[in-house]
Amino acid sequence: MTKGQKGDFFAIDRNQWPGVCDLGMNAALLYLLMARGTGPKNLISRWSAKSLGTYAGIARKRAKAAREILLSSPYVKAIRNGKSPKYELTRSKDFDQNRDF
Repeated sequence: MTKGQKGDFFAIDRNQWPGVCDLGMNAALLYLLMARGTGPKNLISRWSAKSLGTYAGIARKRAKAAREILLSSPYVKAIRNGKSPKYELTRSKDFDQNRDF
């Protein structure tokens, strides 16, 4: 990387990752893709089920099911639904103190 370029970095909460994995492979993969689509604070994402199809080749029906599983979990909450959805990746209570990515 040359000076002035930004890297493709994203972070997830290490304390929550095992729970996300317990939701199933498609949900865990979607969580990672949502995290990849976040901004500098690694909290808000506009990436959704469509990105799972685009970047991982998961069928639309399974991608939507993975999104519903994540939204019913404590790890992701919808800020805005509809054609341009927006999601917040939640953090564990001690995330800010430990910064344990």
